[in-house]
Amino acid sequence: MISMGATAFFIFTSIIAHSPVTHNSENDLICMAHAIYFEAGNQDYDGKVAVASVIMNRVEGKGYPDSICGVVTQRHQFSYLLDDSKHHLQIKNKIDRQAFNESVRIGYHVAEGRLYDNTEGATHYYAQKLVTPHWTSHIDNAKIIEDHTFISLR
Repeated sequence: MISMGATAFFIFTSIIAHSPVTHNSENDLICMAHAIYFEAGNQDYDGKVAVASVIMNRVEGKGYPDSICGVVTQRHQFSYLLDDSKHHLQIKNKIDRQAFNESVRIGYHVAEGRLYDNTEGATHYYAQKLVTPHWTSHIDNAKIIEDHTFISLR
């Protein structure tokens, strides 16, 4: 279960309320915002768009759940969910608020198809400085954005 503190909920609802009608559920957009925030919150715009793009590439691809929350909460897919403390979002300062704010906006726009997929179809990514997954030997293409390598598997 992914949940938000009161400040995060206010930020989320105020952004979505001022946006055009969404094709995705509010819960899906919350899942997207969390994933972006925890996976790329310290990165610039391109890094956040890339994480959101991977999520949507999976939603739209074969072999993955067909909803944003289904993709994000799939077992062992997103490292932030392995840390129980990150299941409940707490906005503690201005930097957190700005990063979450941007994560909500980017997630919404990527989910609605309003932003270009800067990963060129990637379905996976990893942080180069932290891990080298065994599946990197099956890379069709690789694109580095910020501190992540984005790939499509064969």
